[in-house]
Amino acid sequence: FANKTEEDILLHSELVRYRQKGLNLSFTLDNPKENWTGKFLIYNLPGFTGFITKEMLDKSLPAAGSDVLYITCGPPIMNQLVLRLWRENGADVDNIFKY
Repeated sequence: FANKTEEDILLHSELVRYRQKGLNLSFTLDNPKENWTGKFLIYNLPGFTGFITKEMLDKSLPAAGSDVLYITCGPPIMNQLVLRLWRENGADVDNIFKY
């Protein structure tokens, strides 16, 4: 999920609960607080800043496979970038959903 700040993350605690059940989850912030370390320490989640890149996806996603579900939710420019990167990494088009 990509957000401007940590406070902008919708359903933050619910997403973290799903992570505890096996959801692969990481957050990207455009404008993190000055003291942000790049991790959501209280949840032990990876965190990133700036535009989503191939390197971010490589660090935070499992290898492409028919059992991997890809979901993106954001502005059109972000969704287009993420969809292109997923396809380049071999994601199954039938398993990609954008909102």
